[in-house]
Amino acid sequence: MQDIGMPQLTGEKNVPDLALLPGAISEILASVRDTGVLTKADCYGLMAAALDESLNDCDRRSVNRLVRSVLKGQVRVSDCLSVVAYSLEYS
Repeated sequence: MQDIGMPQLTGEKNVPDLALLPGAISEILASVRDTGVLTKADCYGLMAAALDESLNDCDRRSVNRLVRSVLKGQVRVSDCLSVVAYSLEYS
């Protein structure tokens, strides 16, 4: 039986088989803009986006812009799975 919680490795490169949900990049950007926090779930979404070769140029630039914001310290990265959990932990 396949474990649903873990991405399956496919092909010779052992790349996880991840699928990016439509509109996910926009949702991540909106959430980070509102909260200033990148959650663990957001990080998984960005990982899926980075591995998605069919990602359009606009979304790829958005992902790159978000990563630069994290590197500059403008966005905090949280170990919490969601913003709700983050707000409960840090309120």
